[in-house]
Amino acid sequence: MCVRYEAMFKVPDHIKVLLKELSTQPGIYKMLDKDKQVIYVGKAKNLRKRVKSYFQTKKDLSPKVAVMREKIVTIECTITRSELEALVLETNLIKSMRPRYNILMKDDKSYVYVKISREEDFPEINIVRRFERNSKFHYFGPYTSRDTIFKTLKGLQKMFPFRTCEGEIREEVPGQNVYQHLSRRAPCLEYYIKRCQAPCISKVTKTEYQQNIQAISNILKGNYDELIQDWQSTMQQAVNDKAFEIAARYRDRLQALQELSKKQYATLTSGHNQDVLAVAKDADQAVIALFMVRQGHVIQTEHFNLSDYSKDHNEEQLLSAFIEQYYSEAASLPDEVVVSTDFSPENKKLLEQFLSTIRDKKVGILMPERGEKRQLIDMVTENAQLQLENNKKNWQKEQTHSSQAIVTLQQALGMKTPPHRIECYDISHIQGTNKTGSMIVFIDGKPESKLYRRFHIESLAEGVNNDFASLQEVLTRRIRYLDELYRAKKKRRREKVDTMSLPERPDLIIIDGGKGQLSSVVKALKAEVKGGLKVELPLIISLAKREEEIFFPGKSIPLLLPKDTPVFFLIQRIRDEAHRFAIKGHRNLRSKKMVKSKLDTISGIGPKLKKKLLQAFGSVPGIREATFEDIVKVVGSKTAERIREML
Repeated sequence: MCVRYEAMFKVPDHIKVLLKELSTQPGIYKMLDKDKQVIYVGKAKNLRKRVKSYFQTKKDLSPKVAVMREKIVTIECTITRSELEALVLETNLIKSMRPRYNILMKDDKSYVYVKISREEDFPEINIVRRFERNSKFHYFGPYTSRDTIFKTLKGLQKMFPFRTCEGEIREEVPGQNVYQHLSRRAPCLEYYIKRCQAPCISKVTKTEYQQNIQAISNILKGNYDELIQDWQSTMQQAVNDKAFEIAARYRDRLQALQELSKKQYATLTSGHNQDVLAVAKDADQAVIALFMVRQGHVIQTEHFNLSDYSKDHNEEQLLSAFIEQYYSEAASLPDEVVVSTDFSPENKKLLEQFLSTIRDKKVGILMPERGEKRQLIDMVTENAQLQLENNKKNWQKEQTHSSQAIVTLQQALGMKTPPHRIECYDISHIQGTNKTGSMIVFIDGKPESKLYRRFHIESLAEGVNNDFASLQEVLTRRIRYLDELYRAKKKRRREKVDTMSLPERPDLIIIDGGKGQLSSVVKALKAEVKGGLKVELPLIISLAKREEEIFFPGKSIPLLLPKDTPVFFLIQRIRDEAHRFAIKGHRNLRSKKMVKSKLDTISGIGPKLKKKLLQAFGSVPGIREATFEDIVKVVGSKTAERIREML
């Protein structure tokens, strides 16, 4: 297939000119499509040589490159001082732009970190989704499962109580704390169930509280040996001093920590700080398993699914891309990274420089052939393969459920064929303000977020609350758009076109509402058809929220689907997704209007002039208080007069 494709492909003339003008220096290149979207970002030691390689005739050309280069309209390059600098820039661009054809970590926005303040007297422990290399905070992670790390922190809170309330607490003098945001006279429930030591009412000193935070940090780091030695020493001292309550407390902590270690962590004799990476891939997907080893303990295991185009790359390419993306956002870096495949000397050296620069300390990359590390690599590889198989099983299970739900829905609605494209519509507003209509799309039972659309309601004045009219407007605009597509396609082909073949046409439309909303929408759409629209209307139903009743046009008795079935959950999921998308659009619109400045209402003042005024006077009140002469110096006399009139 690739050979036939090669014979068909011809490098466009403007690309040929561009290739000749490329620099031979190191740098990064961005490939853009006809919509000016970046579809691929790469780095190169020699830009001209690397970019030219995409357009040369090769029998072993990968399917990804064959598809990608057909879409390339232009190429943008940035020269850097070194290949390492190009690698750093490439990593940052991939993270921010997420180009379609790059190797990407799937769902990387959902990864979480544990965040602890370094500067507060009584710091909180939070789970966050953003990581910053900031000396004010200590981070642990990333973790792929928020639930898992949440349960871990809850377990640690039983041994080492810490506060969960918000706001800074300072200790002015030992035992006399000042709470900045709340004025508490009594501790919250967490204190009474022994999950917090109530620093808000001075029940614990800064030193005592910080000991608990340090213990939690050590456990998250994997410093068990240090903790065990310290606790054993403290327990023995308490026994000698006949402080048996304190001794019992540390005894319980030791037992809990030893039990935790037995259940969750493997111990290695080497005692190294290292991350172990292994990749598993097949024809459809790729997975990377990571074991984090600290002080000889495997303290964390994670699995990362890679993007669809990853399957076209070899193991070295996958691990290289993962190392670049993962460690640019990792809270801690090890002394060495142990990998399941050997790297080329040049690539290995570059990645070691990259990691060492981030850590500010040397980091090595190793591919062991024997010994304990080889055994560990084999175990991590086996875990990666197991995760790959589980992903397949879950995907097949989801496909089966989706197929069953679609077929059952077809039968329940009396449709001739299973609905391939389902659209659902909802309206969101507050007392008729900032009205937003949403259209979400499910293809074969799965959401296709790239096809989602929002509609601003134009026919109703701000503050007018009429869901019936809003839905009529949204669906009418949708059907008119379908009719335009139909006419354009018919004119282009000069032959009769079956509207069912148009991919834009839904097989089923669902309205979030009851019988009244459905009747008003169907009436409006039928009037459009009578008015000359040629497009055939799809089946339209509505879904009432209380009992999940499905209403049909012209029928008074609704359909009730059996609960706890795949088709029932599918309908619920579609409706909830439309509701979520509509609310999000409404909130975005409301936020934009709330931050709108009074300056935006004055004619002749655009973004640049607005910025200039705010830089000169600080705020709208500052402009109002300024003298006319001062305003004239910034914007001129005519505009200054309009500003004085409006403000």
